[in-house]
Amino acid sequence: MITVKKIMTPNVYSLSPDTTIRKASKLMKEKNIGSLYIKENDKLIGVVTETDIVRKGVADNIDMDLASLGDIMSSPVYTIDINKTVTEANEMMDKHKVRHLAVKEGENIVGVISARDLLHPIYLDGEGW
Repeated sequence: MITVKKIMTPNVYSLSPDTTIRKASKLMKEKNIGSLYIKENDKLIGVVTETDIVRKGVADNIDMDLASLGDIMSSPVYTIDINKTVTEANEMMDKHKVRHLAVKEGENIVGVISARDLLHPIYLDGEGW
């Protein structure tokens, strides 16, 4: 079975909850990422995704230059161990109705796995799911 470690994105970006939605959106565009983690005092407190920005920001006509990530973030952050399988990641996303999981190695967040990652055909070392 393929593990989360093999398909996760190792670059994790985090911002403070008082960062404006506009600034965060620009970072997401620049880095071509679909989620940002929200930290306060080095503690992970939430996640903001493209979907959050659209549904909680744009759809509600929030001023992107005034509203902050703390206003639209989702919490709690769901995590998965780096050695779990992609099948387990898929099941966790389905159970919690989320499309991003923070990947943990011990107590550290070392990556992110998204539903989009699970959609790509995977042929690593001849393995299938």
